Amino acid sequence: MTDSHFISDPNFANRQFQIIVPVFNEEEILEKVLNIAKESGYLKYSIFVDDASTDSSLKILQSWATEENFKVIHFPVNGKKEGAIRVAMEMLQKKGELLPYTILIDADSIIERTESEAPIHTALEKAISYLNHNKLGALALRLEAVSDKPLNLFYRSAYADFQGMQFDNWLVSKQFQTWVINGSGGLFETQRLLGILQTMVPDFETGDLLITVELMKQKVPIAYYPLIKVCTYVPITLPTYFNQRRRWERGTIKILWYERKFYI
Repeated sequence: MTDSHFISDPNFANRQFQIIVPVFNEEEILEKVLNIAKESGYLKYSIFVDDASTDSSLKILQSWATEENFKVIHFPVNGKKEGAIRVAMEMLQKKGELLPYTILIDADSIIERTESEAPIHTALEKAISYLNHNKLGALALRLEAVSDKPLNLFYRSAYADFQGMQFDNWLVSKQFQTWVINGSGGLFETQRLLGILQTMVPDFETGDLLITVELMKQKVPIAYYPLIKVCTYVPITLPTYFNQRRRWERGTIKILWYERKFYI
């Protein structure tokens, strides 16, 4: 395990949250995501966790971190997504740098406002206030599909998928539950999230669903929060599109089987 690039932050004491971004072989999209995060003002709140990438992802992150003053943690052995997030959070906790709230987004995703012109960090702080006011443990943020080729068939299919997921989360959240708080768009109480991760066997296909199920099994109220939008770049080739969909299908089937008593 390597703590590869920690930057001291003079404003650390005034912050409520960190944005944790797990990264594995994202060289094709990483520069774009970093540029948007910088322009939108939330890059400095981000901690990128490189989970033993075999492409140039780590080199890109280290170069950017030197210039832009954000944290990068690198693991030489792949811990799978949830395992890498857990160890990164434990490292931050040991250093006294783990903040009370955590936003999880994937490395192919960006954060956008939906209405307000306020900075994104202000919108995230308002989401935290909403969470606390309603005594919630987590929020599922609004998910959108985005692509540089919006006329692409795979983008249109993904757009329909994400719209359906938004409706599901909106409907089920009326009972303070959701179907899934995606890793590409979730706000959590940090200690509750870490506690769940510490009991999980990392499995990239089921992680997001399992975190959500564990929150519901603990009878923790969770809700859908549409005022922050997380846009995920979608696959634009047939092999990558089908690989993603098969992974989602396998994860859903696994979690329905593993947690069948809960769902019944």
